[in-house]
Amino acid sequence: MLEHLADILNLAAKPDYVSQMHFDVTRSNLLLYKERLKDPCVQADPVTLKKFADLKAMSETIKKNLEGQGYKKQSIEQKCKSAGIQELYDIPYRVLSRFTHGQGRYVVSGVGGVGDERASQPHPDNFREFLSIATRLQALAINTLPQFSGLSKGMWRRS
Repeated sequence: MLEHLADILNLAAKPDYVSQMHFDVTRSNLLLYKERLKDPCVQADPVTLKKFADLKAMSETIKKNLEGQGYKKQSIEQKCKSAGIQELYDIPYRVLSRFTHGQGRYVVSGVGGVGDERASQPHPDNFREFLSIATRLQALAINTLPQFSGLSKGMWRRS
């Protein structure tokens, strides 16, 4: 979610950022196509195999072209910094990641029998923190909305 917000803000500030987004999608798709080509079911079907091979070749060409123009993989931190929302990455994103990754560790430990880590109920203060993060994101979205419409910022405020 934060990465997409950074993409939207970067795109609003620099319309040519769409090429960076194109690079990101192409890079992601290329990884997917490479994995699918290894799938025994895909390898067993010549039509599907050719389709994925063609998509992979097309994606490699696009990626190479965009790399030649200077585009490369950006981290979420880099995207947030260039979008001017570094503060949302530094604290809120890392806090939310802590809980998400914690739940993943819980599933692994509970289901896979790895370690003895167990999830606990989040502290009630964390709900206030989550609400604060959500409110900040909502305010940022409201303040950014006029960039994507014909309405001025003043029209979005109560009089």
